[in-house]
Amino acid sequence: MSFKEAVRVENYELAKTLMAEGRKEQISDEGLKKVKQLMSAGTTYKTYQLLEFDNNEMVLLNLTPNDKYEIQDVVIVPEELKSMFK
Repeated sequence: MSFKEAVRVENYELAKTLMAEGRKEQISDEGLKKVKQLMSAGTTYKTYQLLEFDNNEMVLLNLTPNDKYEIQDVVIVPEELKSMFK
């Protein structure tokens, strides 16, 4: 929520403070401006966990949005999308 609000008010420096060290440089102010253009009033928050196996296969778990994490869906990550998670 803090990230969304920082981008909404164009406080990109604050948005970058919420990112992990070493990753802040990976997103530019221009990239954050594009995120702002995509935003709408309503937002749904989802929680995912990626399982990456030694054989380079990946499975994405969609978890419930409450305090008791339960798996709602299991998706085998197709080859063409694996680079997105690396």
